Amino acid sequence: MYPTEPYVRAVLGQYEPSLCALFDRSWQSLSSFPGRSQIDFKRTVATLMHQFLMNEVRAELSDKPHIRFMENHETIRLLIDKTLVVRLKKMNSRGYSRAIPTQATLSLTNATPTLFNSSEMPSVFNIDMGYVLNALETRIEHILVVARFGDSVIWSYEADRGAGIVAGTIVPIPSAPLSPDRVIKFPVVKKDRKDDGQA
Repeated sequence: MYPTEPYVRAVLGQYEPSLCALFDRSWQSLSSFPGRSQIDFKRTVATLMHQFLMNEVRAELSDKPHIRFMENHETIRLLIDKTLVVRLKKMNSRGYSRAIPTQATLSLTNATPTLFNSSEMPSVFNIDMGYVLNALETRIEHILVVARFGDSVIWSYEADRGAGIVAGTIVPIPSAPLSPDRVIKFPVVKKDRKDDGQA
C-alpha cells in the first residue's frame, strides 16, 4: 500500500508554505555566507545548505505540537500528525535525492508504511520534500513533494510555496579571473556530418 497524492496533500498541505519558507531562508543564509564566492564544490554547497536547513528546522518547528523530530545520522526527519515522515533533501528535477544506498536510506525511499507495534501509531508513510536548483545552481527553481519506491518515483508534485517564495535570490557563481597567458584557445575545425556519425 502506498500513500496517495491526495492523502499526502491532506496531511502535509497546511505545512507546505512554512516548510518551503525554511528552504528559501536557508538558501538566503547560504547566499550571504562569508566567502560564498570562493566555494566551488557542489558537495560543500549542499552540506552548508543542509546545515542551514536543519538550523531553520530546529528554530521554527521545535514547538509545533503536531510535528515531532526524528534526529539521527546528522539529519532531522519530521513526523507529522503521527502518520507521515518527511525527509528534507536536495533533489534533481526528477525528484531523486542523492544518498549512499544504506539500509536506512533504502527504507526511507520506500513509500510503503513502516509498521509499529503500537496502537497509538500503527503505520507511518515515508516521503521526500526537496529543493531543485536551476541549471546554474544560483537559486531554488522548484520544491517538490515526492513518493518513492526504491529507484522509482511513484508520484510527485510542486509544493505550495505560498508567500514563502523568494524571487530573484541569486547566488554568485564562484569565479577566478584568468590571465591571458593561462587562457587556452582551441582551433575550431569544421567536421563533415558523415564523420560525425550522422547522415
